[in-house]
Amino acid sequence: MQPVKMCIPGKYWDSFIYKGRIYLFGINGDIRSLDWDRLIFSWRIPEKIKIAFECAFQRSDYLYSGEVQNLLNDQEIKLIVEKKWDGPVLGLSAAYGALAMAAGSEGLYEFDLNLRFGAIDHLFCAIDFDKKNPHQLSSTVCRDCGWAYWSVFASSDTSGYLAEFSKHNDNNTYDREAERHFERVENAPRIFGSDGFCWGVQDKLCQAVPNAIKVVKYSPWEEDPKSRIHHVGMVNFASWQGSVISASTASFGMVVELENAIVVFPSHGQEITLPGEPINWRIFPRSKHYENQLHIIYDDHLEILSFNQDYLVNQEDNISGISIFSQQKRNKNLMFRKENNELSMSFSI
Repeated sequence: MQPVKMCIPGKYWDSFIYKGRIYLFGINGDIRSLDWDRLIFSWRIPEKIKIAFECAFQRSDYLYSGEVQNLLNDQEIKLIVEKKWDGPVLGLSAAYGALAMAAGSEGLYEFDLNLRFGAIDHLFCAIDFDKKNPHQLSSTVCRDCGWAYWSVFASSDTSGYLAEFSKHNDNNTYDREAERHFERVENAPRIFGSDGFCWGVQDKLCQAVPNAIKVVKYSPWEEDPKSRIHHVGMVNFASWQGSVISASTASFGMVVELENAIVVFPSHGQEITLPGEPINWRIFPRSKHYENQLHIIYDDHLEILSFNQDYLVNQEDNISGISIFSQQKRNKNLMFRKENNELSMSFSI
């Protein structure tokens, strides 16, 4: 299935979409903000394909979320901007109440935002930026970073490593709302059996090798560290496409920027080659409504591609994309075992 594509004319160097607005960063330093929800809503679409159009460009959670929930009104939080650290930062990624920071030759750092859950509806209710300065997770070179569930994967030009955390409550059992605890740093050769440029997003850890990409599945909730890594296969690409420049993984598949093209390896179906040299590109793997979108900026326009090919595919067999139901399935199994244990105890008493 081919992606649905939308083109926005103009000269940009980056784009970002968040909470119903798209932000276009112009070559000359200007920033344009458009009401994305209003744009999609105002499009004259036949009624029979309206829901498909909405899923493609506005509500990817209809395709990927385990349950469809009504949106809650967000409470705006305005913070005074303060200087907290003067170290070099080449990449940022936020999750689990923390900022992961790629600091180049200084290594990988994390800044604890000290976010704590409130008593009502499990919404974050407090932010304390004065808890502590960023702390170093590793002194090994890191040019970019991403979240592999509650762990952080660090990338460099020639290698990478996983800063692994655990999440356990006081009973030493898995709990998604428990605090994270740093365990170890696993280097690329121990994960992939070789060195080379690599990256990681959620359950997929990937490494570029000549004309191919190794794919490893990461299951952090396994108690035995040796059981958390599973080699699931390789994805091949043509030699004419060149070497890997950058890459990332989304729910719909793997996006790889090569010297002569961007190649999308969908979670289901044939690879899609997009020739030419982009100025920039971006995916949104941690968003709620736009995780099926790929934004590519060229010299004179922005292309927004929406991928919708895998919502009926078994996510556990997914090689290229994030297996978005793996953790949900794990959570249900844990809840089932917990309820069974409580039931057994009640009968024993």
